[in-house]
Amino acid sequence: MLNLEHKELSKVAGRYTGKLFKVIDDFKYEVEAQTSLTFDESNNLHLEIFMDGCGSGEMCLLTKEVNNDVFEVCCDDADEHLSGKIDAYNKMLSFKVESPRSGETEFVGCL
Repeated sequence: MLNLEHKELSKVAGRYTGKLFKVIDDFKYEVEAQTSLTFDESNNLHLEIFMDGCGSGEMCLLTKEVNNDVFEVCCDDADEHLSGKIDAYNKMLSFKVESPRSGETEFVGCL
């Protein structure tokens, strides 16, 4: 786990606006959505998705530095798997979530 306080990643916390893509019954839907990246007191990165003004749960992310400006993020718990990337230079976030309750969901957005 990275010490994020002194890394470029600490600059990209905030609310991202973008598109959420979801596959339901072989149809791909696209909706406007927002996500929030925040740090807690222990310096852990958290992600929350917002659609229609409502939050849909929070995930604690593990972070791996790819280079100075690009970070991989992931979360594996009993029910959900998330993998994605944060581009700190361009302030972009993209990820894919797979879970039994919501199926496959993708998000692409910017700060």
